[in-house]
Amino acid sequence: MICKNCVSYQQIIANKDELIMKMQKDLEQIRDLANPHIYLKKECRYHQDYGPRKGCEQYFIPKTTRGQFCSNNGTCKAAWHQKKERSKSRICLHYQEYGIRKNCKKLFVPNRIDKMHCSDGCRDTYNAKQRKPKDGN
Repeated sequence: MICKNCVSYQQIIANKDELIMKMQKDLEQIRDLANPHIYLKKECRYHQDYGPRKGCEQYFIPKTTRGQFCSNNGTCKAAWHQKKERSKSRICLHYQEYGIRKNCKKLFVPNRIDKMHCSDGCRDTYNAKQRKPKDGN
């Protein structure tokens, strides 16, 4: 007769498999603690913000504590800054309406929210062209 507090042999075998799995996970965690490089790895900022690109490593070990980009000869850092600037840029309104003109930058980063032209010259030319049809009527 088995008492209520005792465990049957089948329950011991079932618990044994669970115990082995738990011990294996614990052993992997101990191995990870012994390898300091796992905790030093950071995700490349380019990969984090814009996704994978050729030659970019998703995780890397930075040379300094402030490193944000994989050591890819600086190409990830440069590409990240280019994409960041491109996302802020606008198309010059003169270029959009009338096409290219001398000294028009086409794309520019505005320093004010309401700026629509890349330069004063583009703005003046655009306004002059907008006035011409009204003056002719």
